[in-house]
Amino acid sequence: MKAKVSLGLSNRSTTGLIEFARQIVTAMTGNAHFTTPNPSLSSITQAANSLEASYNNLNMSNKAKAVQVNNQRAILKSLLGQLSNYVAN
Repeated sequence: MKAKVSLGLSNRSTTGLIEFARQIVTAMTGNAHFTTPNPSLSSITQAANSLEASYNNLNMSNKAKAVQVNNQRAILKSLLGQLSNYVAN
């Protein structure tokens, strides 16, 4: 039985989550040990960019934008979790 990799995604701030995702993409790009990441690194990048755009447009008086940021966070966390499972296998 393989140990589950803990990424600590819930404890990261939004900006920390974006930075972490980009660090992973940088580390895995061209890495011979991970030739076919699933999900793709481009999908991780796209999710990080979408979260960053939502976060940068956040206006605390606009509840809909806060919901959008939370949804984008959930998407990126899900993708990073999937990628963690790929790496573990």
